[in-house]
Amino acid sequence: MPRVVVDVTQLVHWPGELTGIPRVMDEIARRFAADATPTQEPVFVSWVSGQQALALVDLDRFHREGGVHYVQPHHGATWWSERLARGLGRAMRVPVPAVRRQLERLRNRLGPERLGGVVEYCLEPGDVLLIGWGEWWDPNFIRFVTDATASGVKVAQLVHDLGPVTHPHLAGNSSSFLDYFTAVLPQAAALVAVSNNTADDLRRWGASLGHADLPIEVVREGDVFGRAEPREPELPASTSDGFVLCVGTIEAKKNHALLYYVYKQAERRNLALPPVVIVGRRGWRTDDVYGLMTDDPEVSPQFVFLHDATDGELAWLYDHCRYTVFPSFFEGWGIPIAESVSRGVPCLCSNAASMPEIAPGAVRHFHPDAPAELLNLMVELNGEEALALARREAATYEPTSWDHTYAEIKRIVSSF
Repeated sequence: MPRVVVDVTQLVHWPGELTGIPRVMDEIARRFAADATPTQEPVFVSWVSGQQALALVDLDRFHREGGVHYVQPHHGATWWSERLARGLGRAMRVPVPAVRRQLERLRNRLGPERLGGVVEYCLEPGDVLLIGWGEWWDPNFIRFVTDATASGVKVAQLVHDLGPVTHPHLAGNSSSFLDYFTAVLPQAAALVAVSNNTADDLRRWGASLGHADLPIEVVREGDVFGRAEPREPELPASTSDGFVLCVGTIEAKKNHALLYYVYKQAERRNLALPPVVIVGRRGWRTDDVYGLMTDDPEVSPQFVFLHDATDGELAWLYDHCRYTVFPSFFEGWGIPIAESVSRGVPCLCSNAASMPEIAPGAVRHFHPDAPAELLNLMVELNGEEALALARREAATYEPTSWDHTYAEIKRIVSSF
């Protein structure tokens, strides 16, 4: 198996609780670390934009303390000497301690390559660079990756979605995303799509640019995350008789506007609905809809926003909500849907993009442009018998483990 170099840039720079793609990156990185052997040990790196290079990351320290922790020069040298000593000792049939002593003398003479106090990792031909997201807004990173592939490095790119291509009006940085994908994807040894829908989008996009045979593999994401100890968040009294949960960044593509119009219709028709607890940070193009949902006196009491909920608070919300709702226009996958039904919690979700793939028969769908459809489903779940049926449907869902996801990714990168 070639040496796997895992790019964890967005993971280690992510502020606060891990969500979305960084959560996916973390589950995969943890398993590469746990699966390491003396002969097959992965390298974890982060892009240092100012120096246009990859630096070694101390992933263990990140998991203990959070934040970005680069391997320091003296630790980096020890890191390299130990791994080189093991390899040379096996190859030359020389005791590892003897090789280690010679390398230590060499290290003291030469010292490691440094990037302003951290240790650079120089990709070598045959290395596999696993990119979980990619600094696609940085032209220097694009150039770095394309140069690496030209020198014999194999790139395995996780592709979560092609939103900036298929829905540019709902995604930021569309032009730089296109620059990255146009340059990098045709050079990749593997494109790991997280859904069949994303794979289909990749094929159509590739064909439009004359790349009919992109090396696409579909790997389903896991949906069993570590279960934090539930902790009740501070909620208004209006939620005490029950609430609906909506999880996801508050951004244009998540379609929170649909919830606003659903509750406006319910108000006009004198239909009672539970309040919605919306868990997510504010993202791109949200000012107008956020203003509607928080300032409209008719419906604003029905929307409770939690922008910085902890994993423990989210666990409590899943345990105590009536059901979840996910109205997104498009997703590469849709983690909150799987997370909901994996806990036995019913989910009403959009029927667009990848979302019908996740839990057929275990969730109920509506069109993301149709507030009346969602309203009817929510009114139906006001009834306890209907809600009980929905819970039985959710209980039929069979979760996918992250161990399975990791095994598939390992299979792909091992095949190069």
